[in-house]
Amino acid sequence: MNEQIKVPDGTVFSAIGQPLRRKEDERLLTGKGRYTDDFSLEGQTFAAMVRSPYPHARIVRIDTAAAKAMPGVLLVLTGEDCKADGLKPIPHSPVPSTHFDMKLTARGGKPVFPGRHMLLPHDKARYCGEPVAMVVAETRNQAMDAAEAVEVEYEELPFTVQTEDALKPGRAPLWDETPDNVLVDTQFGDKEATDRAFEKAAHVVESTFNIRRVTAVTMELRSALGDYDKATGRHTLYCGGGSAVKQKHEIAGMFGLPDDKVRVLSYDIGGNFGSRNRPYVEYGLVVWAAGKIKRPVKYTATRSEAFLTDYQGRDLITKVEVAFDKSGHILAMRADNLSNVGSVCVSLSPLSKGSGLITGTYLIPAATLRSRAVFTNTMPTNAYRSSGRPEVTFAIERLMDKAADQLGIDRIKIRRMNLIPAEAMPYRNAVGMLYDSGTYESNMDQAMKLADWEGFKQRKREAKKRGKLLGLGMANYVESSIGAPKERAEITVKPNGTVDLVIGTQPAGQGHETSFAQVVADMISVPVKAINIIIGDTDIVSVGGGSHSGRSMRHAGTVIVKTVPELIDKGKKIAALAMNLTPDKVEFKDGRFSSEMSNRSFDFLELARETARLVLPPELKDGLAAACTNEMHEPVFPNGCAICEIEVDPDTGHPTITRYSTVDDVGRCINPLIVHGQTHGGIAQGVGQAMWELCYVDPSSGQPLTGSFMDYGMPHAHTLPSFRAEIVEVLSPTNPLGIKAGGEGGTTPALAVIVSGVVDALREYGVRDIPMPTTPFTIWQTIQEAKANVAKADKHADNAAST
Repeated sequence: MNEQIKVPDGTVFSAIGQPLRRKEDERLLTGKGRYTDDFSLEGQTFAAMVRSPYPHARIVRIDTAAAKAMPGVLLVLTGEDCKADGLKPIPHSPVPSTHFDMKLTARGGKPVFPGRHMLLPHDKARYCGEPVAMVVAETRNQAMDAAEAVEVEYEELPFTVQTEDALKPGRAPLWDETPDNVLVDTQFGDKEATDRAFEKAAHVVESTFNIRRVTAVTMELRSALGDYDKATGRHTLYCGGGSAVKQKHEIAGMFGLPDDKVRVLSYDIGGNFGSRNRPYVEYGLVVWAAGKIKRPVKYTATRSEAFLTDYQGRDLITKVEVAFDKSGHILAMRADNLSNVGSVCVSLSPLSKGSGLITGTYLIPAATLRSRAVFTNTMPTNAYRSSGRPEVTFAIERLMDKAADQLGIDRIKIRRMNLIPAEAMPYRNAVGMLYDSGTYESNMDQAMKLADWEGFKQRKREAKKRGKLLGLGMANYVESSIGAPKERAEITVKPNGTVDLVIGTQPAGQGHETSFAQVVADMISVPVKAINIIIGDTDIVSVGGGSHSGRSMRHAGTVIVKTVPELIDKGKKIAALAMNLTPDKVEFKDGRFSSEMSNRSFDFLELARETARLVLPPELKDGLAAACTNEMHEPVFPNGCAICEIEVDPDTGHPTITRYSTVDDVGRCINPLIVHGQTHGGIAQGVGQAMWELCYVDPSSGQPLTGSFMDYGMPHAHTLPSFRAEIVEVLSPTNPLGIKAGGEGGTTPALAVIVSGVVDALREYGVRDIPMPTTPFTIWQTIQEAKANVAKADKHADNAAST
């Protein structure tokens, strides 16, 4: 446990736990946000990309002469220029590497080969839309016109876009280093114990699930602005991403530069959800081009480019088998997870995270798992909200529904008899993950009460009278939050009555300016409104893991708590000077520095003003300022239960969510208003994948067919009900404030609960499963097929009877 500093049990907070309105909303709603495309620099130029129309093709030659001769064109760059300048691949470091991550390797325990993500390839294009050249011109239109004039001769190559096809013998390799296109092949668990359990099982339930691709569809299109200072030889990049500090190191790595020669500015981000936690080639390209022409270069994607080339999410095929005894208790589990990383491996977080949670919330004594990842000729996949957890939650929860059917046990009863009890915590699951805390059965009971589970039968009868089918879906979940282990806080109390917090994790809409301020406010007893959160400029922020994996509140809260003792110690020394006492005579209690030997006392803001009138010794020259860098590897495990009701029109297949209830254990909740907002957004994203969203690539041509909002379904306000959400606070023992995470729990069970509800609505047709997304057409088609199967069975029975 990481607890050199611990908040005492029973501590009463005044700001923490309060549903304060977000401080940042006024700024954002009045147009004062600082998004990447809002920045423009003197002498700015514009970049446009030349993208491959083929999923797999050798680049024979690129003729740039006509483009270079066009009006306003300043520069055309290709992969050969990359090679000539000695540029290195983007250093994604895709294999998760904290102390508690599931360790993924290539076959035989060898290191993973992730591919080489060059800014521009010189050998071949490996997915449709990959940039093969860049044009820089005085205006955006001039750059786009010239990009169309670049002539590229390709030699088309065989391609693979579907995950399951990548394992077939004889497929063309994307990389020579992986001739079979398999970059990860790792085994977890106890095979002998699992095999023994399956041998004595009374029942075995199995299924294969394909959790397909989606994309983040962020409101803000990705954008990057590169600049170069001739006097200092320093590069500056403006870009929206999950971690400015990490991107600074990555940019420096691409160009072989010292870190101090790169500055990254990343302020407000209009949506991330994981899709911006790894750098895009355009980030490096504008930096490179700006250095060449000694002028700023900006690139902003179009929406079509975003659909084509934003990092995508999910894409996992999982085969799962669960062994039960005759009474319905789980004995063991086998799983085989196959992840499609696309053309180059950007992140293995989804595969790693999911690997550790295949057993879900259930007592499963033995398990084995084979985790594999394959290259295909598609856009790379990245972590996407609740990275890896919705996929495995979907698998185990759908299997529990199927087991209830096959074993003839009520689906609540079979879950209840297999849930991990609260008294078993901390609990190590069968593949080695140590769950920190949780009350899983209580969550399920609370969700059922919130959803009025007992009233469903009456609502179903009422729906039937209206010619509709009403289904009831449910799913338990546990997810994990680990994330980059390092975080730093710098707190300065200033004479002007404000407090600055410099922090390395940064928001993409999560309300950090408010929730971080609430922690500082309670730790040093100052008003929330007095606290300024400073993020995103690597000349100020020196260390930080950024926002991903639900890590921000936990890591920020922990490092803030750990910074405060030094700040209080300095406060005692300064107060002692003001009161002509020694520091040991001063105490900090109830938010004030005081002494029995003086009639003077100060809160932090008063002491900061007093500091301006004092002559401070050298060791106190920085005044009321303190800093702390913390490294914390321990994971936490948010958990909960979701229940929904879905009404289906049997004539059209149209589904309508009529009720959605969720209970989420987030550990200590810093701001319930913000957490509820996160839950609502998370539900919408998960429901979107379950019902509408799909990045579809034509397997015969390799062409993406979802390039606009005309082709890609999205959730809307009118397609979602008002959510019933409750927060559970079972404190985590792994960090001083007991925080788990609240940003991804809404998404984690959503896929499973929606499909569970749709299948339940179609139960009378004999339907027991349905693929995602559960669009009206998919549901209608499923109904028609089920009817045809019934008619065929009836006809067969009649024929048998007549003979």
